[in-house]
Amino acid sequence: MNDWLARYGAIALGIGIGTSAKYGLALSEGKIPSWRGIIADCLLMGMVALLALFVTDRMSLSGSSATLCASLFAISSDRVIRLIRDRFEKKVAEAEL
Repeated sequence: MNDWLARYGAIALGIGIGTSAKYGLALSEGKIPSWRGIIADCLLMGMVALLALFVTDRMSLSGSSATLCASLFAISSDRVIRLIRDRFEKKVAEAEL
């Protein structure tokens, strides 16, 4: 149980911190997050958490390093998902040729 909590707890904490920072930055810039944007972020968080878990495992990160990695993914979640989607679509287009 402790291994599970140490591994996934750091990711969950990082996702929470990163998402809070993302909305804090938007509020400080005078942007009010819409319900649609908040729901979209909630739907994307599963994928963001999987990406953060993959990267932390590949880099053998744990504890605060894993939390930092996950929070960076959460802050830039829209850009990361867009990058992955664009690369996927490019690979599909290449495969169709």
